[in-house]
Formats: sequence, structure tokens, C-alpha cells
Amino acid sequence: MADIEPEPTFAPKCEGCYAKDGTLQCTQCHAGYYCSKECQIMDRGLHKQECQHWKDSKWKPGLLVRPNQWSGINTGWLLREPVHGTCVPLTELMALARAERKPVPAARTAELLTARGPYGENVLHAAVASGDVVLLLGLLTACHVPPDLGDFRSNPPLYYVATHPDAGDEDQRCKIAALLLAAGADPHRRSGTTDTTAADAARSSGMHQLSAVITTHPGFKLFRRVRDQLNAVPVAEDVRKLVHKFSDCHWLQNSCLWFQCPNRAMLMQGLKVHPIHEQTPEQTQAQRWEDAVRRHASFQRLFAKMCEVF
Repeated sequence: MADIEPEPTFAPKCEGCYAKDGTLQCTQCHAGYYCSKECQIMDRGLHKQECQHWKDSKWKPGLLVRPNQWSGINTGWLLREPVHGTCVPLTELMALARAERKPVPAARTAELLTARGPYGENVLHAAVASGDVVLLLGLLTACHVPPDLGDFRSNPPLYYVATHPDAGDEDQRCKIAALLLAAGADPHRRSGTTDTTAADAARSSGMHQLSAVITTHPGFKLFRRVRDQLNAVPVAEDVRKLVHKFSDCHWLQNSCLWFQCPNRAMLMQGLKVHPIHEQTPEQTQAQRWEDAVRRHASFQRLFAKMCEVF
């Protein structure tokens, strides 16, 4: 059984009791969170399946992600559950976002993320689309909204920076992009509609300054290293912990988004829901997002630390 190491405050919920904060994490996969050694032992049978992905030396490289945790048809039994999220007008979405200008608990941020625009836009998309730098800063730093959450077309906020007509002039877009990148946005993530990155979209639109802001940020090289290691066997030690957290966060966020999409039977077909969601099918959408927000905060702390030295 793997050891556990301390995790700072604002930690995910314990996967053993689901009552206390998981201030300890599995040192093997960095995706298992527990409040005590006893809870880790209690959850060992379930967590072993997830943790094994990272220990299996027989896993072959070359898959889209390593391990290919996200694929596998196991979502059919969930299709009968009603969707907890709501679609609201963007004006109402902006009003929700503007109300949060001070540090808020993860549960409140989760409530914000259950509201989506007609195309699946969340509060972060709405802030980017309006070009509101102050609002965006509050959402990223006070609410800890994960910066890579896609809409129902899998377009992240950073892609909106390069393509949305109302995001402001190029200087404004550069400020917004810098905030998203500092919060841990993945500059290599591609649009679900055009299969291009934000930097590519900016360059094709003649916004070379914006493209340079994205490609010269320390996170650009760091995320390239992380993505290279997703298919590596074994994962390089210098980024092992970050790779594990990156994979876990995105898997959990995709799982949350799948639950929330009104036409989810057609969204991300073949998605295997995150083990946490399999173990707690009675959770509301807000509860699912709360754990995703907490896990991203853990990833964000490590990302910021590594950006300083990478």
C-alpha cells in the first residue's frame, strides 16, 4: 500500500469517510485524498483500481492519455439520472459571477459552476467574453474556478480570449490570457470545434502579441513537458506528481461536465466517469463540482511552484 503525505488546506474531501477534508494524499498516484491512515486502509480496495493505472508497468505508450482512464463504456446506468445543472441567460450568469469578489468556500464556487449558458458557458467564459479583467481575477483567485473548464463544445476560456468578438482589444486580451495562464490554464488544449489552440487561433487572426503572451509563458513549456509525459512509461520523476494531478483533475472535470450536459448521451461518448462519481452516485451536481474545485486548487498550488523553477 502506498504511503500518504500532507496536503495543504482547501483540500478535497476524504475518499474514505467523505466527511472530513482529505489533508493526506496517496504518494503513488497523487489522486487519492484521505483524512487519516485508517480511511486510506478502508478505501484501499476501491482506490487500488485507480492507483494501479500509474503502477502498471505493462501499460503501453501511444494512447491519447496515459493512463487511458477516461475511456471505457460505463456510463449507461447513469443516463436515467436527471441533470442537476441549469442553463441560464449569459446576463444572469454575469450577475452570478459579479457577486463573488472576495474569498469564497469551494461549495459556493461549485454552485456557480452548476449554472451554464446555452452553449455550456460557465462564469469564466462569461467574464472572458465581456473582457472584464477585475471580474476574471476575482473568479480565479477568490473563487478558485478551474481555468480549463470547457463549454459543451469543449472550448476552454483561453480559446474564447483568442476568438470571442467581445473580449476587447488585443491589449485587453493579453491581460486576460496572462491571468488564465497564471491560474494554470493549459495553453496546449485544443478547441472542440476547430481543433486549434488559443495561440494558433490568435496567430491566424493577426493577434501576434497575444500569441506571444501565450507561447512565452512558463506554463507553455511546463504543460508541454506534462503532456509529453502522459504517454511515458514510467513518468519522469521531475513532473510525476504534476502529471498525476493534471490527469486526475481533467478526468474529474470532464466527468462533472458530462453529468451536467442536457444532451450528455451524445457528449464525450465512451467517457468512463471518475471513480469518485461511481462510488457516490447520490451526489448532487454542486457536490461533484465542489470536489473538482478542491482538487484543482491542489493542482494549482503545485503548478505555480513548478513554474517558478521550470
